Amino acid sequence: MEAHSGEFMQLVHGGRREGRALASRIGWLRNMQGVWMDNPVVIENISSYGARLRSVRPWTLRECVDLSDSAIGLHVGAEVVYCEALADGHYAIGVKFDRRIELVAAGEVGR
Repeated sequence: MEAHSGEFMQLVHGGRREGRALASRIGWLRNMQGVWMDNPVVIENISSYGARLRSVRPWTLRECVDLSDSAIGLHVGAEVVYCEALADGHYAIGVKFDRRIELVAAGEVGR
């Protein structure tokens, strides 16, 4: 799994409530339904309401998870809204946050 630890680069629009910041950052996804496993994920893009992640393993639809990236102060509960297999053997994961987060500036997330 490859990612850059750089800044958010640009906003992406596409029928969503607001733009999404392209991120390409490493974060951690934790299953909150009894099996506490931290799994590294690439945060491909993020908005105040959710994120698209790339994972080496599949996640279950409606699974409750916790997404974190300590470098930008992100720690939020979320629900898996989609999981699709990718051609490279990874999985694209869509998560909807359990609360709105504030995207403050490039590379920073507020609470």
